[in-house]
Amino acid sequence: MPRIVDHDERRKQVVGIARKVLLQHGLEKFTIRRIAEAAKLSTAIISHYFRDKRELMLFIFLDTLDITQRRFTQAVEADLSTTACLQTLLPTDDESRDNWKVWIAFWNMTLTDTEFRNQQVERTESTLQRIRGLLDRDSSSSSKSAEEKDIEERRIFAVIVGIAIQAIHDPERWTAERQSQVLESEFG
Repeated sequence: MPRIVDHDERRKQVVGIARKVLLQHGLEKFTIRRIAEAAKLSTAIISHYFRDKRELMLFIFLDTLDITQRRFTQAVEADLSTTACLQTLLPTDDESRDNWKVWIAFWNMTLTDTEFRNQQVERTESTLQRIRGLLDRDSSSSSKSAEEKDIEERRIFAVIVGIAIQAIHDPERWTAERQSQVLESEFG
């Protein structure tokens, strides 16, 4: 009797392994063959689940953005402080550091590939809306105009991206504690 394969589970497994290959070797050495070897699968099986390398890269990118959004949403739904919710967007642990590394690795794709760019813009807007929700929850922002809130949510997002970039490139100086201190000094 042939073994029954859960195709969604297999696809997730390939994405997870491909993500690890990307984190270990970078985009320059990110190949279907290397992923197949790491997964102990044939390249034909990988090709069965993904039309090409670009489609696999898009799945990794979207999965990474989903992980980050889930973490942020969980913090908001748990009614954590505004700063604690924003800290979930920073690279303060292994998972979030890896998410940022993947995101940064694909930034060039967001400049040259329409689908990557559209997904990036859509997810950024979703994050900005969640930040707006945090601001609306904060009674001190209730008197601000929509334009003022828009500027504030974009400023907050820009600060988070700036902290994250520094933390990824200089992790010894930008520890989780340092990231939190800088975020606190900005918004606390």
